[in-house]
Amino acid sequence: MAEKLKREFIDLLEKDVEFRYTVAGYIGLSEILKRLDRLEEGQNRLWENQNRLWEEVRDLRREALDLRREMGGLSATLGAISEGGARRALREWLREKGLVAERLKPITVIVDGEELEINFYGQALDREGRKIPLYAEAKSTIRAREVREFAKIAREAEKKYGEGLKLIIAYRIYEDAYKTAEEEHIQIIEA
Repeated sequence: MAEKLKREFIDLLEKDVEFRYTVAGYIGLSEILKRLDRLEEGQNRLWENQNRLWEEVRDLRREALDLRREMGGLSATLGAISEGGARRALREWLREKGLVAERLKPITVIVDGEELEINFYGQALDREGRKIPLYAEAKSTIRAREVREFAKIAREAEKKYGEGLKLIIAYRIYEDAYKTAEEEHIQIIEA
């Protein structure tokens, strides 16, 4: 009989919350159990809020990726526009120097295992009809760092196509770029 009563008592504790609290109150646990229930509710609210925050983070990440794609497209468009202006400035500079450029096209070279591009490569003809390799890069803005980067790429191109004219056409040129260009034997053309 005691065993049956014991099982019924445990079943009531497991199934009947009110009975459980009453018993707990008799043994001093009622307040602790109520606080634990409130803590559990608070924790559940925190999890819900955290899940909402993660959803917002995912949405922000998607928007950032979309923005990056749009900016890449805009950058490519602006690059094409600036290359068109640079091409005109380059042809004018060549004409002033008594040179004529054959077809100018981009080329790629491998530098330190990375494939890099030079915007304009072609053969310039001088007044005597001699061909001079031409390596030119179009930039919206240049500093010394960009000049050094182009010099490194142009050196690799010269190994393949021969030593030639190295030019950077830019819209905005910082003072340090001129000094570095002189050191690297690169002519800067203002677009």
